[in-house]
Amino acid sequence: MGQEDWLGWCEENRAWLAAEFSRRVEGGETVAPFFGTRHDLQGRRECGHYLGHEMIRAWQDELGLEEIATLPDEEIKRLVMEALLCARRYL
Repeated sequence: MGQEDWLGWCEENRAWLAAEFSRRVEGGETVAPFFGTRHDLQGRRECGHYLGHEMIRAWQDELGLEEIATLPDEEIKRLVMEALLCARRYL
């Protein structure tokens, strides 16, 4: 399994990716397999970038890019966990 149709795979597995990411964060585990080229999730690399893109895209409905870029760390963490929990509901 490789990177072919990466975007389609990420879209089809969005809820699983969100659930797995938040499970690891909540459990204090590494999220390294979601980023970079040396790790993968079910044969796909850099899936964390997909999740991040989707979150920023959703935030743009309410906030401008400048506001998103200057959010305090704690607010970003809160928004990320909220988005992940929302995506997990589709499992």
